[in-house]
Amino acid sequence: MFASVASCISKWENSIMMFCGMCLLHYSGFDEALAQQALGVFTRMRWLYFAPPIICGLVTLVLTLYFPVTKKMMDEVRAQLQKRREAAAPF
Repeated sequence: MFASVASCISKWENSIMMFCGMCLLHYSGFDEALAQQALGVFTRMRWLYFAPPIICGLVTLVLTLYFPVTKKMMDEVRAQLQKRREAAAPF
């Protein structure tokens, strides 16, 4: 069951990322009909290639700094999960 759900999610993810990639390629000004691309197209493509991972990494860093996971917090989460498991146990 898990493998089939993971496979479905992976297929959706690949489709969405392919669409986003094509949108970014169009936004960069790339024209496949041209033998020689317009000036600045490849520079824009490079920026669109490496800027999103850097931005996402910085957002992740900021979120990590503002929401640190401490031992106390993990113990509280673990206790809540244990209560849920006990409540859901059939016997």
